[in-house]
Amino acid sequence: MSQSDTTVSTRFSLLPGSITRFFLLLIIVLLVTMGVMVQSAVNAWLKDKSYQIVDITHAIHKRVDTWRYVTWQIYDNIAATTTPSTGEGLQETRLKQDVYYLEKPRRKTEALIFGSHDSATLEMTQRMSTYLDTLWGAENVPWSMYYLNGQDNSLILISTLPLKDLSSGFKESTIGNIVDSRRAEMLQQANALDERESFSSLRKLAWQNGHYFTLRTTFNQPGHLATVVAFDLPINDLIPPGMPLDSFRIEPDATQATGRSSEKEAPDSVTISFNGSKIEISSALNSTGMRLIWQVPFGALLLDTLQNILLPLLLNI
Repeated sequence: MSQSDTTVSTRFSLLPGSITRFFLLLIIVLLVTMGVMVQSAVNAWLKDKSYQIVDITHAIHKRVDTWRYVTWQIYDNIAATTTPSTGEGLQETRLKQDVYYLEKPRRKTEALIFGSHDSATLEMTQRMSTYLDTLWGAENVPWSMYYLNGQDNSLILISTLPLKDLSSGFKESTIGNIVDSRRAEMLQQANALDERESFSSLRKLAWQNGHYFTLRTTFNQPGHLATVVAFDLPINDLIPPGMPLDSFRIEPDATQATGRSSEKEAPDSVTISFNGSKIEISSALNSTGMRLIWQVPFGALLLDTLQNILLPLLLNI
């Protein structure tokens, strides 16, 4: 066999190994490309959700500031008015023991008074209800206000919910439980001399699928029990459609509480943490001492990531 035949044979014997190395290199390049694409998609997903959480906290903070102002308006101007009485024709209906319904033309809000009270409390309830008719006139989500009257210890509930029907229907026990819970919270805050304002965790109104938290404000009155005004502030209309409401929480923020006195408006900050099989993205609610937390299963991140990279990956292959 000639030398040229030997060279050709050697060249062909090495060819399969070269092909193997080429395909190994190609696989490595594809894996690296996939890794970069996955990392980029994950970072983009986390960044997008973080921006959404910050936007939600801004909207909640704006809502809190708005209803702080309304709280003071109600206490200073609506409830404490000294104008001559124009409510001689006001009527109330006794629904059951110590529960009274304010009769008024059908408007946006309805009002209940719990406990013994006089005509001044009835007139005050009518004024507050009329004022809230205007504020809540265009709202589609449930709104409620609780007013613990330090003058006679009665509790006033004004809401966009059909209170009369709920109080006499199959949800009577639910309304009663909510009112009892609010009264206990407000009495506790009234007796806490060092607590002027407080917030609840996120709550759910089951039959309305309403998610809300409560803003409570205390007004001390010499010689009387403190008056406490509480608003249930809904968040349903502040959450983007793609983020389930049940995945949100509002909890006390220890870091914000320590720095609250020195810095009223802290810069936006987002914390991302992995809690077992779930991802938690949280951001502070400025000037409230609370923090909004969004918890989502890790599988949701993987699913969204695959959807975002599947088409580019197929195109690259």
